[in-house]
Amino acid sequence: MSKGIRVFAACVLFVPSAFALLVLSTVPKFEQIFADMMGGAQLPAVSLVLFKAYPVIMLIVVGIFGLALGFLVRSRSDDAALCFAGAAFVIMTVINALCWAGCYLPFLTIVSSMSDA
Repeated sequence: MSKGIRVFAACVLFVPSAFALLVLSTVPKFEQIFADMMGGAQLPAVSLVLFKAYPVIMLIVVGIFGLALGFLVRSRSDDAALCFAGAAFVIMTVINALCWAGCYLPFLTIVSSMSDA
């Protein structure tokens, strides 16, 4: 039963990790789109940080996934392994939320400027 729990935790942890990497792989395209559409207007702070640091964020995502997976494989205690995997899942969820906010907040800026005009 112990092995099954660990495999399930690894699969659950894989989903937000893969999702974050997919979102982060589109960041350079979004950066170019927003540069063209906004015409020099200021981007939201979350977007600026995301556009400048997305390679580092990708490394953080891969590192956290690797640490959690290694801990799931090597830990002797199911409780400790699942606790660490749960913490990694929460961190990945927060990273995903920040990535989505960074990519889509400029759209709100563009839409609001179009409705004001």
